[in-house]
Amino acid sequence: PAVLVACQPEPILAIFTPDVGTMQAAKLGLQLFAATTVFDAIPIVLLYSMLGAGATRWVAGAQLIQQYLVMLPLAALIGLVVMPELAAGREDLQVVGLWLGLGLSRMALGVVAVRRFRSSAWEDIEV
Repeated sequence: PAVLVACQPEPILAIFTPDVGTMQAAKLGLQLFAATTVFDAIPIVLLYSMLGAGATRWVAGAQLIQQYLVMLPLAALIGLVVMPELAAGREDLQVVGLWLGLGLSRMALGVVAVRRFRSSAWEDIEV
């Protein structure tokens, strides 16, 4: 489904708005989001595996750090500072910058989750 959304975002956007300008501004961001969902599946599967094994503190900490210390500052930096400088007058690229911050932070969480999962430190948790 992510490939379909990336290739044909207009039908999905039409569900939420009939406004052509809004659809144009959101199109590139939705395509970027669809492309990053492949990388988003990795931390979801691994974190929930560790959560089911009882590593609740580590998973909660990783999620909090990813969302509040990585994703929000990174999205704000890229979307609200970097993109306006790079593409003056293109508000659609500011939205892309926000989605890019989200995607990059989820990819980083995926890398951290893979390292933790491979370390087997979570396997000996007493539940």
